[in-house]
Amino acid sequence: MADVTVSVLAGGDSSRMGENKALLWFDGKTFLAHLTQEFAPHHPVVISTNGEYDYTGYPFSKLDDAYAHIGAMGGIYTSLRDSRTEMVFVVSCDTPEVTVDFLRYLLSFDRGGLDALVPVAVDGRICPTAAVYKKSALPAIEGCIESGNYRLRDMLQGIRTQYIPLGYTVFPDTVVESINTPEAYRAFLTRHRTCAMVAISGVKNSGKTTLITKLLAELGRRGYKAAAIKHDGHDFSGDVPGTDSYRFFEAGACGTAVYSSTKFMLLKQTADADAAKLAAFFPEADVILLEGQKHSAYPKIEVVRGAVSGEPVCARETLLALASDCLEEYGGIPVFPPDAVGGICDVIEGYMASKGYGAVSSVGVAKRT
Repeated sequence: MADVTVSVLAGGDSSRMGENKALLWFDGKTFLAHLTQEFAPHHPVVISTNGEYDYTGYPFSKLDDAYAHIGAMGGIYTSLRDSRTEMVFVVSCDTPEVTVDFLRYLLSFDRGGLDALVPVAVDGRICPTAAVYKKSALPAIEGCIESGNYRLRDMLQGIRTQYIPLGYTVFPDTVVESINTPEAYRAFLTRHRTCAMVAISGVKNSGKTTLITKLLAELGRRGYKAAAIKHDGHDFSGDVPGTDSYRFFEAGACGTAVYSSTKFMLLKQTADADAAKLAAFFPEADVILLEGQKHSAYPKIEVVRGAVSGEPVCARETLLALASDCLEEYGGIPVFPPDAVGGICDVIEGYMASKGYGAVSSVGVAKRT
């Protein structure tokens, strides 16, 4: 692939959103994390910023805009000026659906004598903040800045720009859609509705199933659609001997299914089942409670009951809270009595909101009902 630096523009004022767009969440990650992780395996990545936001948790070079508060042009100029590569792919932090394949498509139009490769959406929108620029464009960009003209469209007219229509390509318009208002964020989350997965863990006979049944009822009362997945450390029989489906399985079927107009049951022989794959069977769910998974990386509520264990067994960094009848505190991690379902549910709901699952209260996105 061509030698290109990817510069994520994350220094805007976010005035219409009301909060930093780079740090908005969906699918358990920030917009900035989605973009940097998408491109980092293939290209050098830098974060263009105005110096007002703290991105220390992101292991990439930070570029403070040479000209602050002039919009995207300041970030484009600084990224090109400081780049070690001849070309820079500039992508705004509020376009989290941009992919490496999209960049490859733009680069396929490169030829000598061009200064910029700029996509054009199906509706005719020119998209200069999801575009490739070359260092040869620097004098014209600097001229615009010095004259006080920060309009990207005018800048593009002053350089050798190849406009690339996205109509009749595999890329939908959403690939270059800017998520820059609370309304756009709501629509985006609806389109990319994802499901939180929280493990209810603990040693055997600690009361995991009892807590899950209570949490399912409380989540339902709060308007969430919740599902449950149980991990069985031993092999199990999912059917009853003598039934037709059991006979099908015994005869060698790789799977069987039984269904009615209101429900179905599926049993499949597989060597690689895991919770993440099973979650695909619950596309309508806002949250899935996993019974077990104490050694996994899933966020957890651990049940610690004095009659069977006196100490947590899960990694501390994965714990959201403890449900315990024998502990009063655990190093700053919230501890609730096992029957304090409301408080435990508050923790789960707070986790969902903070990660962009189901509810995003900071921009007024209500939970699904």
